[in-house]
Amino acid sequence: MGKRSDYVPIARDKYFTPKEAVLPLRGLLGTGFTFCEPCAGDGRLVGHLEELFEAHCFLPMDVEPNADWILEGDANLLSSDDLQYCEMIVTNPPFTWSVLKPLMEKFISLAPTLLLLPADSMHNKRMAPFLKDCVWIKSIRRVKWIEGSKGAGVDNFCWYMFDKNKAVDEPTVFYGSDV
Repeated sequence: MGKRSDYVPIARDKYFTPKEAVLPLRGLLGTGFTFCEPCAGDGRLVGHLEELFEAHCFLPMDVEPNADWILEGDANLLSSDDLQYCEMIVTNPPFTWSVLKPLMEKFISLAPTLLLLPADSMHNKRMAPFLKDCVWIKSIRRVKWIEGSKGAGVDNFCWYMFDKNKAVDEPTVFYGSDV
């Protein structure tokens, strides 16, 4: 799962989002918002957001859904019409760059986008074009991705809030970990 691990990666980067990864968003997100989850997997992130923020997911989808209530669909084909009832996109996307880059380009062009990504992403040269649209970053530290594993993963993670309407001279705000 990490660059300092010999763990065999899970196909399609299907690491389902634990609640502990969502809890740090309290205080940064309001309640009652609507969203699309285009990489919904088994729907855990949807459930956590709906429970913690009284939010509503109008479009839960995945290229390979792991729950019968999640629509099968390719996130690269999302359109503004698909998002007409969604205020934002929130997802824990695949981290493989060849998959992530086009998804980020698509999502950020359509709506404010909240992505769960490795913390190192903010220091990566290939992320630089996206960081101009980054409004804030919230550190969540390390999380336990694999149920039943001994401990948390070896990489730190952050939530990144992107908005294409961010003013060019507006700095990105960094929120450290609560722990």
